[in-house]
Amino acid sequence: MAFDHLKIINKAHERLIQKALYSIIPAYALPRKFTLPELQQVHEVIIGKPLQKKSFRRRIEQADLLIDTGEKRTERGRPAALYSLRPGSGKHTFVRNLEQ
Repeated sequence: MAFDHLKIINKAHERLIQKALYSIIPAYALPRKFTLPELQQVHEVIIGKPLQKKSFRRRIEQADLLIDTGEKRTERGRPAALYSLRPGSGKHTFVRNLEQ
């Protein structure tokens, strides 16, 4: 077992990529309150490629997985709405992956 750690890590990464393409699981790596660009960025980092902003947002909004906290983050530029995960969101799977 000592010599197959890289194989185990690669398999886990492959599985995480699949989860990122079909679910909101990557959101659990974010703070409790996050912005949509942060959510998209964590998906993109895991998947390893950019996602279309408009398509990503539409899919997330249509799935009704987030709660708008009513708060805004104003650290830089235009204030961004803060969201949190709706209970049970982790069980949702998208019919098509987020790349499509």
